[in-house]
Amino acid sequence: MAAVGARLLALQCALRADSRGQLRVPHGLLRGLRLYGRTELWQELARAHWLHLPDLKSAPVEVHLRDATLLEHTPGRRTRCHAAHWPCTRHHWRR
Repeated sequence: MAAVGARLLALQCALRADSRGQLRVPHGLLRGLRLYGRTELWQELARAHWLHLPDLKSAPVEVHLRDATLLEHTPGRRTRCHAAHWPCTRHHWRR
């Protein structure tokens, strides 16, 4: 079973990837999600053959997904990016 952080990271990657399964993850996003510096999460996803292990020192982190089912998205990238960004916004966490 994947760690909660790994599942959150996988979800963000899946929603933000382009049609080739590539994306750039800014360090600010990782810090905001409290995933910055969590190399074990990236390694877990790479061991599951879900993505190629990226160079985590690059800014932004350039990711290439390996899961073929993710490359068959029906919604457009803009819609997926909006969905990925929505839970990260501050007003979403206010009660």
